[in-house]
Amino acid sequence: MGKSTASEDRARDEGASSAGIGHRREEPGRLWIAHEPVAWPSPEQPWTNWAHRTLGGSGVGALPTVDSSSVAGLLYVPPIEQDLAREREAWIEGLAAEGVSLLVQRSPGDGAASGTGALDLLPWLLSGELRELETTCEVAVWPLVAGISDDPALWETGLATLAGVGVTSVVPVTLELDAKQRRILAGYTGEDGYQALFHGPTPDERALARRATSHGFGVFARYPNFRGSARHRFARLAACELTHTGVLWLRVGRSEVGGQEMLRAARFCKGSPHDLEALAREGNLDIVPWLTTDARQVIEHLAAGCPSELRLRLEEEYLAEP
Repeated sequence: MGKSTASEDRARDEGASSAGIGHRREEPGRLWIAHEPVAWPSPEQPWTNWAHRTLGGSGVGALPTVDSSSVAGLLYVPPIEQDLAREREAWIEGLAAEGVSLLVQRSPGDGAASGTGALDLLPWLLSGELRELETTCEVAVWPLVAGISDDPALWETGLATLAGVGVTSVVPVTLELDAKQRRILAGYTGEDGYQALFHGPTPDERALARRATSHGFGVFARYPNFRGSARHRFARLAACELTHTGVLWLRVGRSEVGGQEMLRAARFCKGSPHDLEALAREGNLDIVPWLTTDARQVIEHLAAGCPSELRLRLEEEYLAEP
């Protein structure tokens, strides 16, 4: 792969230009997805749409043609109709060979993934057979739905099974459902679950994250592998680190101003004219006007190849028992 130019890096930041591929802002709650298919032949049975934090639906369309040079971040690969499974695998392998970073959504029973594969636990949770699971994925996404998957006793059973099949990370995602989607899921629960599904409180991601951590699981979505020049890759990685830190800052109840300043710095990172890594190593980040003291320290730790002390403290606070 040739050396990326500044214009190529900028084109990647502005989003994929490939027909059929959309661009979205990267967020930890959406698993750092940057690109997603506009149309996709998805299956009829319920699945979790990770890009939108909601219930996935049946879809139509051909597998999109992707210009890999325009994809800098994580490309989301949703599940597909079973008769197109082999075609999807070939599509995945082709993009992976071109260096595209992929988040391949797997269902229980699927084979190993090319790129970054993760397991959607919704079909398994709806099956009720929580003591049996077949997967090769190390990362699983637990969709939280009131009356369906928010019972702590169910968590205990499910987490024990996941540990037994080699899963190392369980990422909680609370789904945002409309009335139609709730009615679809109502068919998988009894009367008590029905009442919770329509009238219960929103499930708490933090509570499940604490429980999963106590079982030894990681609970935060991993950062993608970025493409482009070294300067560009560092800027994107710094944006993720600042975003993750800012979101945690707000979730643990620290000042709104401090959290928004961290998120603002993350947005500026991508298009910054500065070589942030070089400035950090030289101790010159103070020339960057939009970096607060906390944001500057986050980038300095990243440039030194170690996790931010602030981010680690916030993760510990987020996961601490109340």
